[in-house]
Amino acid sequence: MDKLKSRHAEALGLLLPPVSYHSRGELIYRSLLVDGLALDRTYESSLQIVEAISPLAGVMIGDWERVTGLTRNKNKPLEERIAAVVAKLNDKASLSIPYITKKAKALGYDIKIVEPEPFRAGISRAGEVLWDEGVKWLFFVDIGVPEKLYSGEYRLDLYGVKTITDPVLEALLNVVQPAYTKYWIRYYNGQTNA
Repeated sequence: MDKLKSRHAEALGLLLPPVSYHSRGELIYRSLLVDGLALDRTYESSLQIVEAISPLAGVMIGDWERVTGLTRNKNKPLEERIAAVVAKLNDKASLSIPYITKKAKALGYDIKIVEPEPFRAGISRAGEVLWDEGVKWLFFVDIGVPEKLYSGEYRLDLYGVKTITDPVLEALLNVVQPAYTKYWIRYYNGQTNA
């Protein structure tokens, strides 16, 4: 018999007990070759899948364009198509504080995001606000816009108190806020709006 022409068939042959089977016997040779070739094909397919996990490989860039909602254009260079997919993914999926502040800056807002920490014995200090455990689902958006330049709306809430709202900033935050979180917009004059 010839040498097995499959990397996996050779490995399968090494798994056989050395005395019980002769790995070069005709029937066992065919069985090892068929199984080994099937494993070789599976291995090659799995390599393509691993490369397709990231759009940076460019293997399945057409599928990445479809998933992100971009129009497929095969005339563009691959690098340009990859850059467009990565930019779209960053736009849809980035939930970091720098990303949110950058998006707000592009709309003309200078904001600061503050994430309060719950009280922890041995870590928290005297004088700190005593937040409970649920505060981890909350973040504050501090905005320092002078009142005379402010373009938002003033509304009366349930108790007749005048609060500030900004529909553009709130729309942005509703899009980019992480799931299950709540934000409070704190304006420079101390008024808040949840």
